Amino acid sequence: MSREELERVLREELHLNEVAPGVWVGRTTIPGLTAMQPFLIMVRLLDHAVAVAINLGLQVDRNHEAVYEYLLEVNGRIALGEFFVDDEDRISMGAEMPCREDSHSYFSQEELVVMMKVLFDAVKDHYNRILQLIHGGERRGPRDLLSWLKSARERR
Repeated sequence: MSREELERVLREELHLNEVAPGVWVGRTTIPGLTAMQPFLIMVRLLDHAVAVAINLGLQVDRNHEAVYEYLLEVNGRIALGEFFVDDEDRISMGAEMPCREDSHSYFSQEELVVMMKVLFDAVKDHYNRILQLIHGGERRGPRDLLSWLKSARERR
């Protein structure tokens, strides 16, 4: 599909807004996943690819090893996309799909739908576990040690 056709799909079917040349953003919910708020999605139309990022609305402490280990483990198992943490410690799921080399056109609408479904499914499959790790499950580090020492004193 041409860039114009892709922009039409982003605008009319995904209800995204172009906020800068080639940068489209909007909010969406993911069917089957109850979250506090819709997810922020950003699509960038690059010369060589289309990049999609879904911000999970979660922020992680840089010292939270369990979250980073889980994200690395999951990334090793998924074929398309990856979870990543940006410079402001926000967790996102993203992928790039290259343009067709022969014609420099973007992929078909069906391929875009498959890409979005794969990304949304990965978010749906892992969101609750990531949230659990962030908010108390298997935290490792100094804070966890202090909590354990405090509870050990209280048990005496």
